This record gives sequence, C-alpha cells and structure tokens, in this order.
Amino acid sequence: MLYFSQKTMFPRPSFRRRSPIEIVSAQQGPRRKFPWKKTLKVGAILSGIGFVMVVGLFLYIAKDLPSPGNVRDRFLAESTKIYDRSGTHLLYEVHGEEKRTVVPLSEMPDVAKYATISLEDQD
Repeated sequence: MLYFSQKTMFPRPSFRRRSPIEIVSAQQGPRRKFPWKKTLKVGAILSGIGFVMVVGLFLYIAKDLPSPGNVRDRFLAESTKIYDRSGTHLLYEVHGEEKRTVVPLSEMPDVAKYATISLEDQD
C-alpha cells in the first residue's frame, strides 16, 4: 500500500523573498504561438462537412417534389355529381376526402380574383 504523509500532500508555501526578475519570469513563462494552421484545417473540414450535409438535405427533400413542367397536369380529386335524367337538377354530390369542383378562370367572378390578389399582396 501507498501512504501519503501530510508533508507530501500539502507542502508548505515558501515565504522566502524573491527578486522582481524571478516574479516576472515565473508569471509569463514561454510564449506559444496560436495554432492558425490547425484552426484553419479544422474550420475547412467542418465547412466541407456542413456543405455536404446541406446539399444532401436539399436532394433528399427535392426528390419528393413534382417536376415544374408537370404542375398544370396534376390530378385533382373532384367530387362526383349525380344529376336527374334531364341533367339539369343536381340530386346528390359524393365526395371522398374533399368536396372540390374545378372552375375555369374565365368563369370565376372578378370580385373573387381581386379578393385573392389583395389577400396575397398584404404585407
């Protein structure tokens, strides 16, 4: 077993008088240069890893987006309308998830167009 005496664990401070040169040299010690090369190397590696992760995230999200050329050709689920035998009176409308009817822009009233534009242009 190893035993420690009180003298080795808690050495007594030395109260001898030191010269100002000893005090200054004990405080400063040898100056070391800042490791710029290592810092730049680590920064470049972390920047590269971050860039690769951002590009990977973009590609992961972009794979599920529709093609910009096919936006007009998308399929919209509409509700099914059941008319009477003359075809003028609507008897029943069957809808699954949403009740939706496509209306061409030419048949839409101007008030609805202007309301949509003013709502989107609000700041």
